[in-house]
Amino acid sequence: MERLYLIHNFKGGNNDIIQRGMSLLALNMLHGYKKDLVEDSLNGKYNPLYQNEWVYKDEIKKLMSYINSIECLKMDTIMKIEHTAFSFWSYM
Repeated sequence: MERLYLIHNFKGGNNDIIQRGMSLLALNMLHGYKKDLVEDSLNGKYNPLYQNEWVYKDEIKKLMSYINSIECLKMDTIMKIEHTAFSFWSYM
């Protein structure tokens, strides 16, 4: 999820909450890579799933485990896990 580190320059705040938010963004990014897997492979576009750098189910487990381990009701009103990544990309 190195691509997200370009925007990971927060000063202050609760690091656990920040990491939870970054994990939610990473989850959305991962679903995008899965959605575009075939098209990306046909077009030679970078996709870490196609390049076998990531295993989709393993990455999902890691992200979900971290997200679920940090409770943040305020964040859930903005970006609830069950209403974003899975429903947006129509997976799971």
